[in-house]
Amino acid sequence: MLRPLWYHWPEADWTSTCDDEYMLGDAVLHAPLLDPTSKSRTVRLPDGYWYDWKGSRYLAGDRSFTVRCTRNETPLYLRSGSIIPMFPGVRTTNEKDLRRVDLFIVVSEGETGTYRYCADDGHTLAYREGVRSELELSYEVCDGILKLEAVVTNSTYGPINYRIMVPCMAGIRQVMVNGQNILLEREKLSFAGKENKVLASPVILA
Repeated sequence: MLRPLWYHWPEADWTSTCDDEYMLGDAVLHAPLLDPTSKSRTVRLPDGYWYDWKGSRYLAGDRSFTVRCTRNETPLYLRSGSIIPMFPGVRTTNEKDLRRVDLFIVVSEGETGTYRYCADDGHTLAYREGVRSELELSYEVCDGILKLEAVVTNSTYGPINYRIMVPCMAGIRQVMVNGQNILLEREKLSFAGKENKVLASPVILA
């Protein structure tokens, strides 16, 4: 889950000595303030295109800059071309139904890719016997339209109910799933102590 930057960017010499930034999976880069008295720090982003969650903007990588934070904020950068699964709502118990998920899609114009989401009971080893549900997504962004092809490859654990969410700053004006236009509404998404405006679809049954 936690990965040093050289895991993904071994060709960049500086990543082998960077010990104050790390990846969460392959989509989220965290550059925490390690000194509790500090209000700013230098961040160096690897090559690519990144969504700055705190600043609600897209940034080109392969550069360094200074970022300021309040006590309740932390510098987070979401890698463009990523789909990040999130539990909907606020967690009040440890109950987890993985068949209900919000898919936060961070993409830029011209990007294409694929993603597979898997759901099982989260407790037993029944998934080894095939008791799980799988949803495969292919995406393409063209002229501000996010086109998604969604295919259910396994439904043994039951149907997956999902929503599509995109940052308002992504320039996405329309989302289509399997050729059908999906209504988007503005709402706020709270992530790591910071709220941002996003565009969200209704719940879609896979």
